[in-house]
This record gives sequence, structure tokens and C-alpha cells, in this order.
Amino acid sequence: MRLLRHRDLLGQIGLFLLGFGGSVYVSLTPANSMMNWYSIDDAFYYYQVARNALNGYGFTFDQINLTNGFHPLWMVVCLGVFWLSRFNLLLPLRVLVLVSGIVNGLTGVVLFRLLRKELHPAAAIVGACTWMLLPSIFSTTAMHGMEAAISALFLALFLSQSAKLLTANPDNNQRRRYLLLAGLLGALAILSRLDNLFVVFAVGIFLILRVRRINRLLVFDLAAILVAAAGAWVIRFGNASSINNFSFYPMLAVGLVIKPIIL
Repeated sequence: MRLLRHRDLLGQIGLFLLGFGGSVYVSLTPANSMMNWYSIDDAFYYYQVARNALNGYGFTFDQINLTNGFHPLWMVVCLGVFWLSRFNLLLPLRVLVLVSGIVNGLTGVVLFRLLRKELHPAAAIVGACTWMLLPSIFSTTAMHGMEAAISALFLALFLSQSAKLLTANPDNNQRRRYLLLAGLLGALAILSRLDNLFVVFAVGIFLILRVRRINRLLVFDLAAILVAAAGAWVIRFGNASSINNFSFYPMLAVGLVIKPIIL
């Protein structure tokens, strides 16, 4: 048993290093190569605001007007990292590459632990590696120097704690502790990216009502509502290109709430 635990720990360390190792290489490359990591300019709005805040100008981009907002937890990270800019302007950018790599590796480990509860360990490893290494995911979450990395980590931790709460049979005191931890992780997920509120809210309903299993037919009903709403929109307006119009989403939300109640 102890040998199995030792191997499991080594395997998780290996997963972490797999997700983290690439960022070490990037952080040590010459400036021109390292800047390719920041392939979009969104991150630099954060960085300029962080530098101005550290220099006493407040949360402003141009030192005149207050910024119109940011995701709070990532700004806390930027404030800590960009304190280093007083020594070297590129040093914070290199450190943020490492921070994103660390978070990416930790997210892979959390996903492995979550998937392992329901899947074969080999399948859990494949799932974690897919998350950490698949270019389309990696470029969105780990690259660019944005808040997506910590958002993914805290969502994964929140989902893992929620699964633990729904699958275990804790006594009342344990349940309170589990709920408190889930609430804390949910709050951190929201602070890391504010639109995570919708995910936390949806999962929170399951936690509060102790819903452990959903009738499979209900899943098909909800999928049918989605298809019907999209189909009605296309029939009414003649093509699918207008489906991104904002009014489609309230119609879909109302349908998902009212139709199950009527049924």
C-alpha cells in the first residue's frame, strides 16, 4: 500500500513537472523570443494598471482616469509580481510565465485526481495531459499572461471539492466544513474571473439541494430545449449567422427555466 502511494505521489509530481517545465524554458529565453508568449496585448492593460497602482497613482491605465474594471485575483497577482519592475522591466514578465506554468501544472494534478475517481488512472492521466498540453487549450489558459490560468485552477478545485461533498456521506459537522471549503474555493473562482459566477451558482444548487444523480431523460430534455430554441431562431430569421444576437440568450434562458417546470 505504501509503495502504491509512493508511486502515485511520484506520478503526480511528474504530471506537475510536465505542465510546468515548458514555462521554465520560455522564461529563460532571450527577450524577443520570450515576448512571443504574450501574443495578445490584453495582458498589458493589467500590467500598466498594476505598475501605476504600485507607483501611487491608483488603479488607472493613463494616470488620469480610473480603469473600468479588472478581475480582482489576477490583479493581486500582478501587483505582487510587478513590484519587481523596479529592478528590471522584463523580470515581471518572466516571473509571470513561471506563475502561469506553476498554475497549469497544479490544474493538471487536480484534474487527474478528479478524473481518477470515475475513470481508469491511465485515462485520468490522458485527460490531465490533454488539458495541460493540447495547444488549443494551452494557448488559452497558460499563455498570454491573463487570468485564465488561475480561473481554471480554482474552478477545478471547486469542482473537485463539490464532487467530494456529493459522493461522501459526511456527518453534519463534516458537511459544514466541506461546504465552507467549497464556498471559499467558489469565491476564489469568482474573484479570479467574474463570469465564473454562473458555474459556481449552477454547481452550488446541486450542493445545497444534495442532488447526486440526474435522470438521464432530463439531460435529453434540456438538450432538446437548446436545439428547439436555436432552431426556432434560425427558422424565424432565416440563417444561423444571427444566432449570436444578444436576444437569443435571454430566450434560451427563459426556455430552460420555464419548460421543465411546465413539463
